[in-house]
Amino acid sequence: MRIQRILCPVDFSATTEAGLAPATSLATEYGADLILLHVLNFPFAQIEALPPGFDVESYYEAMADEANAHMAGLFDADAADFMEATTQVERGVPHAEIARVCKDGAIDLVVIPTHARRGLGRLLMGSTTDHVVRMVNCPVLTVHPGDTPAFKPETILCATDFSHAADQALRVACDMAQRYDARLVLLHVVTLWEYDPGNPSWRFPPLPEEYQSSLIEGPQRELEARREQISDTASEVDTLLVRGFDAAAEVVRVASSEVNADLVVMGTHGHTGLAHLLLGSVAGKVVRTFPGPVLTVRQMDDSSD
Repeated sequence: MRIQRILCPVDFSATTEAGLAPATSLATEYGADLILLHVLNFPFAQIEALPPGFDVESYYEAMADEANAHMAGLFDADAADFMEATTQVERGVPHAEIARVCKDGAIDLVVIPTHARRGLGRLLMGSTTDHVVRMVNCPVLTVHPGDTPAFKPETILCATDFSHAADQALRVACDMAQRYDARLVLLHVVTLWEYDPGNPSWRFPPLPEEYQSSLIEGPQRELEARREQISDTASEVDTLLVRGFDAAAEVVRVASSEVNADLVVMGTHGHTGLAHLLLGSVAGKVVRTFPGPVLTVRQMDDSSD
């Protein structure tokens, strides 16, 4: 994986440092250029409601000057850590401008923080980060406030469903594992269940044993085939197959409590339309609920569900 240009959007909130620290670490490790981007989102819903003679352009210029001063301060704090660092100020809707800059600027990786919300707000995550994960074509590393600042993963979990998108993500995970000399765990979740954990009193009729075996043997062979293909790209490669009702919940559980992963890598499909807007994918749920960094690798696909 070639990482030559890393984009780190900043909004000067309490989460800014959460994204800046790992972006700096990655820029140093890969010898990449780092671009800090701030998007000026005009704070007034209706320009017509402003007083007569209000100079919108001058107001934008003042906001841009203030943003540049803030970003210069961020660089001053860690200037020695950057190989090459620049700042950029744009106007518009933040997620749309981030996506445009990624496309126009040939960005290889976006590092962006999520907000430390819990409950329904976190689950819906109607934030700039959520839109960016869905929209940009390059890999996106989402990080949380409280994550370890230096990005030096020792255990990387790559969840796969054996799709083309998952294989693309696996190549990225292999590169990361090789570069950081990290353990790589390749995980597949068989969604074979006997009960709904959300409603424990309701049990599904169990499948006959021979069908259960056939549903597990195929994925196990796929896991082993991929392990053999990548065995020379990481110092340690393990495979893990688990059964569960909810694939995303199992990925988070395994990453958090079984393998203590420092990074989860997943593929996500580049669907458009309602299916992608709802982001009902396993990757989207993991981004929302895993408490550590998640690297999503998007497969471009013009189809929709």
